[in-house]
Amino acid sequence: MSPLLRCSLPLLTVVLGATVSPAAVDFFRTGDEPQFGSQFPRRLTPTFTNASDDRLMAIVTPQVTATQVTPAFASLLDSATGFVWTTTDANPNLGRLRLDFAQPVVAASLRYNWVSTGTVSGAGGALNVTLRSSTSQVAEFFAGGLPYQQGWLGVSDTALPFSSIDIDFSGMSGNLAFYFYGDASAGAIEYVPAPALAGDYNSDGSVNSIDYFAWRSKYGSTVAAPAAGADGNADSVINAADYTAWRDKLSAQPAAIPEPTSLAGVAVIASLFAMRALSRRA
Repeated sequence: MSPLLRCSLPLLTVVLGATVSPAAVDFFRTGDEPQFGSQFPRRLTPTFTNASDDRLMAIVTPQVTATQVTPAFASLLDSATGFVWTTTDANPNLGRLRLDFAQPVVAASLRYNWVSTGTVSGAGGALNVTLRSSTSQVAEFFAGGLPYQQGWLGVSDTALPFSSIDIDFSGMSGNLAFYFYGDASAGAIEYVPAPALAGDYNSDGSVNSIDYFAWRSKYGSTVAAPAAGADGNADSVINAADYTAWRDKLSAQPAAIPEPTSLAGVAVIASLFAMRALSRRA
């Protein structure tokens, strides 16, 4: 007897008492840019329109705000394609820079040039990125080494969208600057917006079993923009990773597990169809 139903898609299963851990924060270094680009092929970039020689505490665009957090002195310069994070003779330490996004995102990246513009002291510098309580050193710089160094960094969390990241530079002081720049093919900052509600694939304002069927009906298709429709991990393709994003979000909502009414109804309907098919074969 041949199987009644053969499907390669994940089955809708909920295990009582089971806990599914959300995806961890992922940090990306310069060599990881192709991997990041493959995972998030459709990224957006803020538009920088001003250019000023005046040092600023914050640079504001409609999409993202860059703010010098500590030390509290003006250390930013804006440009038409990005911005510069730089020291002065009076304030030779960069400290911490914060990027605040106007909407929740699941991934963000920055492209930079590190430039030594004069005397630099210290055994070596470290560029660190912090997302919530997770911090990673994404680049190292050495006094007396290359006076110019290109780089790129990225961070993502497809299970728990975020609205800000912190960047700090430690270990060296003096005359130095980071130029976060963009060009025609890539922006100084790039980001991927999060869905309005992660896992809510039918846009009814809640994450439940109905979203599973919304995802399944679109499996294998592409979306016009990252995180649209059932694209839970914002890679522009409806695939198994989006099922995982929905499952993780559902498991994080105690009130939604096991959703006895909806899931029991699905199970009953499935059983009825199976029994009918077996009776016809008898």
